Amino acid sequence: MKIERLFALVLAIGLISSSLILFQRADVEKGYKNYEITLDYTEMVRFADIGEEDLDYYLREFKEAGVASINIGEATINSLKQNMDFKIKTELEGFDLVVMGSPQSLEFVENGLKDTLIEQRNITYRDENTLVIEGYPRDFGFDTTIARDFNGNRIGGSHIGQVSKLEYAGLGFLDSEIETAKESGLNVLLRPVYVSQIQNSREALQRFEDTLNRHSIDQRYIIFGGEEAIGTDDELEALAELMEDRNISVGMIEASVQREHLDMAGMKPLVERLNYDAVRIFTTWPYIQKRFDYGIPLHHNGEEIMNTYYRAITERNIRVIYFRPFITPAGKVVTDMELYKARFGELQQRLEKTHSIVPGEINAMDYLRARRTLQMLSALGTLAGAFIVLDNLFKIKRKHILSLFGISIVATAAIYVLNIRLDMVNKMFGLLSTIIFPSISGMFVLATVREILKQKKEASIGTAYFRGILILLLAVVISLIGAIFQVAFFAQSKYLLELDIFKGVKISQVAPMGIIMLVYLSYFGYGRKNDEIYIKYEELKEFFLGNIKIWQALIVGVLLGAVALLLLRSGHESNVEPSSMELLVRNLLEIFLPARPRNKAFLLGYPGLVLMVYLAFKKKFVWSFPAFALIVMIGQSNILNTFSHIRTPIYMSYLRVSYELVITLFTSAIFVLVAEGAIKLIEKGKGNA
Repeated sequence: MKIERLFALVLAIGLISSSLILFQRADVEKGYKNYEITLDYTEMVRFADIGEEDLDYYLREFKEAGVASINIGEATINSLKQNMDFKIKTELEGFDLVVMGSPQSLEFVENGLKDTLIEQRNITYRDENTLVIEGYPRDFGFDTTIARDFNGNRIGGSHIGQVSKLEYAGLGFLDSEIETAKESGLNVLLRPVYVSQIQNSREALQRFEDTLNRHSIDQRYIIFGGEEAIGTDDELEALAELMEDRNISVGMIEASVQREHLDMAGMKPLVERLNYDAVRIFTTWPYIQKRFDYGIPLHHNGEEIMNTYYRAITERNIRVIYFRPFITPAGKVVTDMELYKARFGELQQRLEKTHSIVPGEINAMDYLRARRTLQMLSALGTLAGAFIVLDNLFKIKRKHILSLFGISIVATAAIYVLNIRLDMVNKMFGLLSTIIFPSISGMFVLATVREILKQKKEASIGTAYFRGILILLLAVVISLIGAIFQVAFFAQSKYLLELDIFKGVKISQVAPMGIIMLVYLSYFGYGRKNDEIYIKYEELKEFFLGNIKIWQALIVGVLLGAVALLLLRSGHESNVEPSSMELLVRNLLEIFLPARPRNKAFLLGYPGLVLMVYLAFKKKFVWSFPAFALIVMIGQSNILNTFSHIRTPIYMSYLRVSYELVITLFTSAIFVLVAEGAIKLIEKGKGNA
């Protein structure tokens, strides 16, 4: 493998600067060690209605189980429909909203609206049980349905589910709910609701603050209700100042696909204004609630739900679990408090013992923003890596490639000095690092295998195995260098809080495979007779125009299928679900190891590399090496893919790779022993023939 000294020097400088950024990020993550479990008041009311005890009993029991707080949503006309103390109904008359209920209920609705309405509206009583609120066309909301005949032709349409936005505006908090929650000993948190088209943000904010003061509530974070943060129209600054004065963080609920957060108007600008003073929250989605019994060991009584919480906290910087009760496969809500206490206790023990994460007051993560100068040096180092790959692929005169490298350095440095769209530039270099360094790692493996094949003497099985392990370790080190570079480009709070994400995972998995095929052609060629290292046009032409045998087409088809499955299985948006046995193995690994190693690393990518080295020493099945090169890249790209989950703490990513290597010591030994036995059987069969 050719490495120009200038490229190596610039890469080394970039590595030093990237390492400094890495230490800065690790220091920020080190102090982020508290979590809490919170309840939803409305959910607990329903829970108590199903259970055999009253609400106060269950709230105290959950507090004893380890729950820290309870969230109370601001009342709206819509939410009061489900409140048994109010029992109100609504209907639309044109655009006017008619509310029916007891005089006390209607008085609360009337006062709640008048407190924060942007403009005066006629609110009149038709009788003591009927309130009419003047509506406007802009208040109106609806779904539509299309009527069709038996042939599928459209014959008309109608509005269904007609509502008024007035039903979703905040009316204020119910004092009775707050007092009931406080009596349980749980910390009370309020979830304000705001509709910018209807409510005045200053008055809505003032009502929220008055409620905090009146009930002496220590609000540590806000999970906004509804679709907007207070003041999304023009008064977001007032909300930010209130939150700064009271040391309140923004609570951001992770989306159901476990990427980014639920979309809410004003939330991202608010977090940026507060210098990323925010907390990530995992809510127990309905499909999570139903993970009560999988019918396999260790998954009968809500253990998998707790595994889900465990992964959220340890792997995704989640620090608040928004809990909802378990649901059995039969659809029944679990009300056994002893079971909840057992599960919460197990979760707390695992987190504290393995990760030193403990229940406690929630504090936002310290602000992180890498220095531009250090990121510039990291970019230059990544460029050097790209030129190392280029220099090993094509026959380019030294003066030409050095000139091109010099121009690239000057252009890159200028972009950073002039601060030209650095957010996009950092993402581009981050993606480049995930492609280049696994490619260099694979290039090192192929260069080493090439030298082994030149040796005439075969090595013993033990020697071949240990050499394979050594080459694997060196390859992993090269890929980890790439991970350090990658970290440098995404060392910002917005990535740790997943307000922005790395979107090049699929490309970073596929591109190195394409590059390694070019490297293979450069190092081994296609029918090459000499010892030169570079891609030749004649060989490429012969390769693409040559006849393809059926067995070759089958191998290519299998490889393409494997790559497709790999891409489908990656990410939380995948519809490919793990089998019950795979789920059990995964969770057993999580129970015994702080970070779960990935199957494709210790069952495929890493042992495949060791097996390739073994076969090179034995001079057997050399025709299969292009396939092995792809397998090697799956393992090395996996390392960069691990670090592409930027929300995952750095130490977790390093632990994951370390455990993959440890397990590979055993899996690769099995691979080599099986191959040794197969080779002996084949040779014995040939001898008998």
